Amino acid sequence: MKCSSSRLNALAVGIACAAVTLSGCGAAPPKDEPPPVEARIEGSYNGPRLRVAVGDFGELEATKALLEQMGFKGMAPMITEQITTGLVKTNRVSVLERSQLGKVVGNLQLEKESDTARFFKQETTAKIGEFVGAQAVLVGVITEFEPNVSGGGAGLDVSKLGGAKYHQEKAVVGIDVRLVEQQTGKVIVAASGKAEVSTKKFDGSVGYLGIGANLAAYGKTPLGEATRRAANNAIVELAKAIESIPWEGGVLDVKGPDKVFIDAGQDLNLKAGDRFRVVRRGDAIKDAEGNVVGYDDTEAGIIELTQVQAKMSIAKVVEGDGPTKAGDRVRHVVKAN
Repeated sequence: MKCSSSRLNALAVGIACAAVTLSGCGAAPPKDEPPPVEARIEGSYNGPRLRVAVGDFGELEATKALLEQMGFKGMAPMITEQITTGLVKTNRVSVLERSQLGKVVGNLQLEKESDTARFFKQETTAKIGEFVGAQAVLVGVITEFEPNVSGGGAGLDVSKLGGAKYHQEKAVVGIDVRLVEQQTGKVIVAASGKAEVSTKKFDGSVGYLGIGANLAAYGKTPLGEATRRAANNAIVELAKAIESIPWEGGVLDVKGPDKVFIDAGQDLNLKAGDRFRVVRRGDAIKDAEGNVVGYDDTEAGIIELTQVQAKMSIAKVVEGDGPTKAGDRVRHVVKAN
């Protein structure tokens, strides 16, 4: 049983709703349900958020035959949705909806550049060239996807699973995720999530054959539960790691010591009074293969935000010389407790 592209999109949204603990909806969990993600992340986070674009997650090639029997074209879109939705709710990142970018650009071109643009009141339409860039890209790969096959193969033809691994009385799912710095391509944070769920925790028989058409049923299986838990484990590890990354932004313009404009605002949870260390960006330092590994930076004082707008902020210099030009960098100064 195969899914259409529209059904695959529905699956991605549906699984995210049915499977992610943070969403508050979904199938009844087994008896050993771990605490929700919020309870596993120590303390509340109220600092600047990282602007993240979501890249493609890699499928586990060995599971192709298994997924065909289940009625799925792939698990990566669903798990990507789970990780993204859960991570946003930790308040550590602001996700750029790259998956919907084509629709947004198409509508923008319709209103600004098409033959019908004259029918739109131009002062009410968005400006072209106003999209913000990502600071990092979230990528990942499914490393384990192993169903339980007890009870008559759980409806699966075990002889046709190809290279897929499986177990008699447990399901196993593993996920690796990475945040890659947009500017340099360096991995700045890596995390993993794995879960093993025993069939003994579930009441009734479990069947996977063609289950792609029944999201509620998938959520009640050991494999569906393992998928949700693995995603949540990855979210918790990733969220904790993100806090250790010094938040960095860029200087848009400088019009004096009391007028320093930086490229983030309320969209990334910046607040008046936040302080940033100014770094004057020097020449790029490259390795033998020509890859940028860093910059010849010079610290040049501290600025403090005096005004925070939707997508930019204005700051004043409170220590040192401050930035001198657009392109200088600013790094968040964490306040002492």
